[in-house]
Amino acid sequence: MYTIAQKKMAKTAPKKGGGKPAPVARIARPRKEKAVNSKPEAISSWSGGGKAITLEGKFDDITERLPVIVRTAMKGVKTEVFYKFAALADMPDKFLADLLHISTRTLSNYKDQKKTLEPVKGEHLLKLIALFKKGEAVFGRLEEFRGWLLKPFSGKKEKPVEWLVTPGGVDLISLELDRIAHGYAL
Repeated sequence: MYTIAQKKMAKTAPKKGGGKPAPVARIARPRKEKAVNSKPEAISSWSGGGKAITLEGKFDDITERLPVIVRTAMKGVKTEVFYKFAALADMPDKFLADLLHISTRTLSNYKDQKKTLEPVKGEHLLKLIALFKKGEAVFGRLEEFRGWLLKPFSGKKEKPVEWLVTPGGVDLISLELDRIAHGYAL
């Protein structure tokens, strides 16, 4: 590390053989790592106050089965799918973007540049869509499913919505929905 005096001297020191002073080498400082938040802020604020529209019959071609989801994600999921799902599920873009660990600004840039989502984020989005479709089928309405997502698990502090931040968490919530659909106690 240089002292301030050494830096000043380096700026004004003549180059060997005369001429202009030698340029000062800039020392790169390590960037601070951004902490990964497993529980994005928007999750705790999502209340879904409006009315959701049914997902029945929508996104069927890309969320039919897991192999279809994976193939579609590998080809690239358009940002229009993100915005359409958020609107139909009455979900703020910020909330859905937080679940996918992507900023709304990045999504906007992708939309403007006509880029598709990365395969992992695309798969996560498609799994969320499939989960919400299943939730609507099990509970009868998206509003009821949303209410269930926001209530803590029986005897625990965790809420199902908190698990949606990873594709594996989406899979676990999907299994819980299967248990509910088959009449098992939670």
